[in-house]
Amino acid sequence: MFYYVLFMVGGVAITALGVWLHRRTRSFIRRARRARGRYVTARTASAGVEEPRSTSYGVIEFQTESGQTIQFSGRVGTPFEARKVGREVEVLYDPAHPEEAIVSSFVELWFPPLIAYTVGIGWIVAVPVFWLIFGMPR
Repeated sequence: MFYYVLFMVGGVAITALGVWLHRRTRSFIRRARRARGRYVTARTASAGVEEPRSTSYGVIEFQTESGQTIQFSGRVGTPFEARKVGREVEVLYDPAHPEEAIVSSFVELWFPPLIAYTVGIGWIVAVPVFWLIFGMPR
């Protein structure tokens, strides 16, 4: 029974995290300004000593409405970000904190809350499914 309760509480907590991430993203989008940015390079992060593969994060440069040039790293990394150098993208940035900009894409904006919702709701639904399959714990 303890594990079912733990799973349920964990699912609720992760779902609440998803709600918080969703609201934070919506709030950011409401106050954000749009700008055209361009991938200028890629920053590579190694996966570790035992793991030879590495992940690259695109470095994007854009200008704010006031003319300030800002560079930031994308939040989502892939092994092939270097191929994006020179590509233009739409950037969202908060005028109060333009260095915390983000590429305007589904993955960069909505993937974190989507993952939290999926895991959290999955854990919540798993408890009654386990009860149905294995019966009530003793």
